[in-house]
Amino acid sequence: MRALFRRKRLTIRTLVRSSLFATLGAVLAYLLWQGDSGLPVLARQEFEVAELQAVVGDLQEGISAIEQEMVAYESDPYVLEKLAREQLGMGKAGETVYVLN
Repeated sequence: MRALFRRKRLTIRTLVRSSLFATLGAVLAYLLWQGDSGLPVLARQEFEVAELQAVVGDLQEGISAIEQEMVAYESDPYVLEKLAREQLGMGKAGETVYVLN
């Protein structure tokens, strides 16, 4: 009789353990695939990070070009004169500026 009781007890323990592991596995699978930080969300965030890094690279190139333009305006008087003539409609002393639209 004791052997039969031990057999049932082992079977019940095994059943409880199996149920716990199955439940734990289901919860982990849900969190992995459907949770707020699951794999699909992680993949989407990695894609967004790559896109943002590309945008940052483009902006840094633009900043570099503007900095080079600033250096040209500060160091080359002909570039500054061209800017004054074309965008501001200015001329040298004694010149008459005609603006055609």
